[in-house]
Amino acid sequence: SSQGCRFFVPRLCGPCHVRIFSVVRMRRPPTCSKLGIWTQRLLSALGWTCCSGTWTSDNAVTNVTFVDTNHDPGDIAGIVSWSPPRNLLVSGLFKIELYAVFIAENEAGNEEILLGFAMEGPSPAPSPGPSPGDGGGPISFGFHVKPHRDQGASVQSYAGMSALSASSGKNQITFGKTDRLGSPPKSRYWLMVQPWYTSFAGTTQKQPEAMAAKIIVYDVSSDRPSSDIVGNVSFQDEDLATGNISGTVTWTLADGADLGFTSHFEVWLSADANGLSQADLIANVPVGSNNATVPDGTLLGPRTSLLVFPTNPNGRSPTARSVVVNDRAVTTTTTTTTATTT
Repeated sequence: SSQGCRFFVPRLCGPCHVRIFSVVRMRRPPTCSKLGIWTQRLLSALGWTCCSGTWTSDNAVTNVTFVDTNHDPGDIAGIVSWSPPRNLLVSGLFKIELYAVFIAENEAGNEEILLGFAMEGPSPAPSPGPSPGDGGGPISFGFHVKPHRDQGASVQSYAGMSALSASSGKNQITFGKTDRLGSPPKSRYWLMVQPWYTSFAGTTQKQPEAMAAKIIVYDVSSDRPSSDIVGNVSFQDEDLATGNISGTVTWTLADGADLGFTSHFEVWLSADANGLSQADLIANVPVGSNNATVPDGTLLGPRTSLLVFPTNPNGRSPTARSVVVNDRAVTTTTTTTTATTT
């Protein structure tokens, strides 16, 4: 072009003296070859990747645990703990320095609230952070502000912020009473722990949400699950013998469902699509499951429907979603109704 061609010259980057390429512009006749253009693109790609790392599954934390110590519905507090990654080096170059803990609306990290940070390495001196349930709350950035998106701040500056509301230790944080729903309410029940490192350019890089370790939070309270958790239920009988059924019951979540008050799902075989009559418990599976097995040779008898109830230690939801069973059909039924429990 009239402004000349771009060329790449090597320079040293960061404490490890990794060679990268900087773009310079030189005046020359407007004749840049295709080979030069593709070489430029290749070197540009190499120059970008050498200043940041590629996350792998070995860089993810494991064994995330949390027990809610606040018994108010919608509020959570307590200790989040985890096991460190198998590999603390990202791409063999960047050491993980910090872990950020969030609670979000879904596994993609939407509508997240920052709960706190913990540094990788030896346990720090005790922090004057609050004890669970004392109203300390999460770090006060607001519900829609995502501070970890700021790639210009240092890891140390974010770690210092955690002392404002949460104390940290070796592979754990302790946070006080936090409204996980917020205002306007959002169904936040996914808790995730994301490692961070500092790139050669001095910016923070966090693990993508898709690779982060995450669990569904159980919000301890005296409430039963609500009736708007399960969407549709389906079942396909795999036992062609008349009077017997077997197969897999599957269900979907309703739009906006909040699993925070659900610990399990119960599947019942009942003579009444609207409640438990001559009913047998078929399965009890943990929250996060969306299917359950009807054992081989299950006797149908007078029962006509399979019902799915969200449950917790306080009981079942007031109503369930159900599907009509046909023991001679091999196609998935689509009839879904609302059932009531007492």
